[in-house]
Amino acid sequence: MVNKDQLELVTVIVYVCADSTSLKPGLLFSGSEIYHEYYEEDRIIVATSENNWTSNFISTEFIKSFVPQAKEWNLSGQPILLIYNGHQDTIPMGQLNFVKQQKNMTSTFSA
Repeated sequence: MVNKDQLELVTVIVYVCADSTSLKPGLLFSGSEIYHEYYEEDRIIVATSENNWTSNFISTEFIKSFVPQAKEWNLSGQPILLIYNGHQDTIPMGQLNFVKQQKNMTSTFSA
């Protein structure tokens, strides 16, 4: 039997498209080392954090992984809408600037 002291939280960042398909997720583990040979699938983002919280740097790297996947799936050529689930003041400026630089992409926030 597994007890709570043997468990570790893993943050999974999921990208879901309007047509209900999903892109490759981001995984955030607690710790300081990643064994890259365990994660050979290309464009999947695996990160570690000492406190298991997503930092500004990590969340921006997740978005940098999302953008090429979203553009690859966008066969219509219509603008890509990125909806943040949260408040604008919690999104790193570097991430917002990165999204603004992308052609054919815009973002908004939901409460």
